[in-house]
Amino acid sequence: MTIIAIDPSLTRTALVRKSGDDVTWEVYITRPKWGLAKRLRTLAVRVRQAVVDTPDVSLVVIEQPGFVSPGRASGTEATQRVIGALLAALPDVPMELVMVTRARSAMGIKVKRGKGNAKRAVIAWVEEQGHTLPVSPVAKNPDDDVADAILLAYYAEAHL
Repeated sequence: MTIIAIDPSLTRTALVRKSGDDVTWEVYITRPKWGLAKRLRTLAVRVRQAVVDTPDVSLVVIEQPGFVSPGRASGTEATQRVIGALLAALPDVPMELVMVTRARSAMGIKVKRGKGNAKRAVIAWVEEQGHTLPVSPVAKNPDDDVADAILLAYYAEAHL
């Protein structure tokens, strides 16, 4: 049984495969100069191929945006477009949309109030599970997109 978990984004989409204790990941990057249609198509094709190439996929879990704030509305809209492209492109496998906040709560991850604490809490939890995260090319910290996707995979295995 393999679970695929996806943290979608128009610029960086993390895809995690979890099969038992084995966890692997890939990050798909698109460039703004490509234009929206090419970016969505590229992500849809890459994710579909990853799912098709993975034997015994039992579930695909995709991160659902949790909220829209005025400063993030365009980013959330772009993420929703990516989710739509992924859902349309995926082969016929069971799929679930899950908010990371729900997964954090279900997996017992406590988050202190404050900017960035949720990301740090998920990264710490993922590292406690024995995973060494890649370094984010943006922030030079452990990659929180991959961490979120790993969390979703563990959540799906335990609760879905």
